[in-house]
Amino acid sequence: MKVRFSSVFEGDFAEIITHFASEVSPELSLRFENRITAAFEKIVRHPEIGRRRKDLQQPGIRSFRVAGFESYLIFYQVRTKDIFFVRLLHGSMNLPAMFPEA
Repeated sequence: MKVRFSSVFEGDFAEIITHFASEVSPELSLRFENRITAAFEKIVRHPEIGRRRKDLQQPGIRSFRVAGFESYLIFYQVRTKDIFFVRLLHGSMNLPAMFPEA
């Protein structure tokens, strides 16, 4: 399967990495990045692993918790020929508001 990322996902990721690096520590930022990479690999191997999110407006969205950073969720869609990573968000956010109708 081909892996694709939305520009919004890329922005979410950059914002979190920058926050960790500048506000906490560069080491935490690197650890988060490594955990995200491990989560991607797991999702690509087992696309159905994520929880179906019927509470979100966009169809087919799944979420997967980032190991070691369980408050962060990767949101993605399994499509015919690819896995599309949609958002990377903190679970305490108003998630339905972050996924307007497509």
